[in-house]
Amino acid sequence: MPVHLDADNRRIQLDGRWYPVARHRVETVDLPPDLDSPPHRTRQALVPVGETGWELSIVWGTGTYSDNHACLFPPSIGGSEFVEDPDRVEIAAFNRDGIMVDWADGDTVQGYVVAAEVAHILDRLADLPADLTVIPL
Repeated sequence: MPVHLDADNRRIQLDGRWYPVARHRVETVDLPPDLDSPPHRTRQALVPVGETGWELSIVWGTGTYSDNHACLFPPSIGGSEFVEDPDRVEIAAFNRDGIMVDWADGDTVQGYVVAAEVAHILDRLADLPADLTVIPL
């Protein structure tokens, strides 16, 4: 089941469940014609995690570690069309001080994460103290 942002109602659907969105970005930037590139698109939702102070960033824009990674290039040379409701997204977690926290594998972002796994991570973050410097997931 794909990820779906309902920007008008400030919510995101993950694995059939709706989650509130604190902030979101929906941007499209046309690049100069001489670059022969498709527009650069950014889609991001920042989802607060209960009362813990955690916030999960969910991103699926041009060049991100999502179904839209190959949108950097036109389809004529191997790029792909932009997917508004992707199956796989990039995520990052921020603690209550707004600092991006590492995951257990040492990376600050996790890529190509399916909606069901994002929902699972949100549930798990709700049980973790927000002062951790590494997320043990």
